[in-house]
Amino acid sequence: MHHTSSSHLQESGTSQYISREERDHQRYEQLRAEFAKIDANNDGQLSKEEIITYIQGMTQGHMNAEAIDQVFKLMDRDRNAMISVEEFINGFMELENQYEKKIDALSEQIQQDKIQRDDTREKLLEAKRTEKVNKYGIMQGSILTVTVERAENLEPMDMTGTSDPYAVVKCEGRKDKTEYQTATLNPVWGSSFTFDVTRPDGIIEVEIWDHDTFNSNDFEGKVEIPLVTLKDQQRIDDWFRLKNSTGEPLRGKVFLGLQWIHSRVTYLADIIEDWDENITEDEKDLEELKEQLFSLQDPVNLLIKADSVIQVGKKEISAEDSVQRVVSGTLGIENVPMFTFTFIAVGIFFICTTLTLFHRPAFVDMTVGFMCWYFVILRINPLSSKIYRLLAASLSTAAVYDLFWLVYYTYHWTIGSSIDNGMEDNIRRFVLLFSLLAFLYKIPFAALMWKNSIAQRDIQLAQSRMNRYG
Repeated sequence: MHHTSSSHLQESGTSQYISREERDHQRYEQLRAEFAKIDANNDGQLSKEEIITYIQGMTQGHMNAEAIDQVFKLMDRDRNAMISVEEFINGFMELENQYEKKIDALSEQIQQDKIQRDDTREKLLEAKRTEKVNKYGIMQGSILTVTVERAENLEPMDMTGTSDPYAVVKCEGRKDKTEYQTATLNPVWGSSFTFDVTRPDGIIEVEIWDHDTFNSNDFEGKVEIPLVTLKDQQRIDDWFRLKNSTGEPLRGKVFLGLQWIHSRVTYLADIIEDWDENITEDEKDLEELKEQLFSLQDPVNLLIKADSVIQVGKKEISAEDSVQRVVSGTLGIENVPMFTFTFIAVGIFFICTTLTLFHRPAFVDMTVGFMCWYFVILRINPLSSKIYRLLAASLSTAAVYDLFWLVYYTYHWTIGSSIDNGMEDNIRRFVLLFSLLAFLYKIPFAALMWKNSIAQRDIQLAQSRMNRYG
C-alpha cells in the first residue's frame, strides 16, 4: 500500500522515517485489538449478531443494518457466516488497498488534466494576442470541418439494383467531393474537408450522386445545414435525412461530422472552463476518498459508517466488477456473493457443454469444465490467483477451438449438405445452437475467472503482509 503523510514524523526539525514493515505491524496489532473488542464470546470468530450488538452499544441503536450486512459479506470470504481474525484483517487491508489505488489513479488523472488545462491557457493567451476578426465577428482563418462518414439505404440507380455513390460538399462557393464507392447502397467514405468561412449566414450543402461512366451522374439527394447551428463551436456527429431539390424527404440518410471554429479565443476559453469544472469535481471526489481512507484507521468507525464507505459519491469501492453486475442484473439476482456467482457460472457452463454431446465429441469443453468443477466447486486445491488465471486461459483456448469448429461444421452440416429435415438434421441444428451458446458464454465466463484472479491476488498480498506478524 502507498502511504503519504503517515510515512514520516517530524521531530525537532528532523524527519524520522517509519518503514513499511513497522507500519504494517502496527496496523496488524491495531486490527487484532479491535477484533478482540467486538468478539464478545472470545471464540476467535465474529458473527453478524456480535457486530450488530457492538455497534448498537456504540451508537445507541443508530446504524445502517443493510450496509453492515454488505461489509460482513465482503469480509466473509469462505461464506460460513463467521468472520475469522484473518478475514477481518485481510478485509480491512484489501479495502485500504482499493482506496489507495483509486486515490492514486484519480490524483494522476487530476495532474494530467491540469497539464492539459495549463497548455490550453497558453494557447488562449497566444490567441488573444493574434486573433483578428472581420466585420461579421468571424476570425481570419475561420475553419469549417465537414467529415462525410457514410450513408445508408440509398436509392438504387443502376440496373443491378445498386449504385456507385459519392458525396459533394459545398460551402461559400467552394466544393469538394469524395471518391465514389462501387456497387453499394451503404457506402463508407470517411473523408474530411475544410473550408475557409467568412460569413455566419452560410449554408453547408452535402449532395449524394451516383457515378456513371458513360451517362450523366444521377442525383440521389442532399442535406442543407445552416452555419448558425454550429456557432457554439462544438462538434456534431449525427445522421441527416436526404431530401430532393424541393425539400421532400427521400429514403436514404448520411452520417456527417461537423465543426466550425470561428473564434479561437472563445473556443479555448470554453475548453478551459470545462477543464476547471472537471478538475474541481475530481478534487472534491479525491478529498472524499482520502477522508474515507483515513476513517479506516478506526475499524469501528467503518462499521458505524458502512454505507458511506461502501460507496463514496461516484467512486465506488466494491468487490463486484462490471461483468458480475451486468449478468446478475440480467438474471434478476442482485447482490450475489462472488463465490456463489462463480458457482452458478460453472453450472451453466456444464449444462451448455452437456447439451452439445448428442452429436459432438466435446473433449476440450469437458476437460475445461472438470477443471472448473475441481478447483471452484470441490475447492480441493487452494484457489490461488494462478489457478484462476489458468482457468481463464483454458476457457479462452476452448472459445478459439469452438470458433473454428462452428465455422467448419456450420458449413458442412447446413450449406454444404442436403437438408431433409429428418431426425439427424434436427439433432445437428440442436448441437450447433448450443455450441454457439457455449462459445458466446465462454467469453464473459473467462472474464469472470480473470477478475477472480485479480481479487485473489489482492487477498494474497494482504495475507502475506499479515503472516509476517501472525
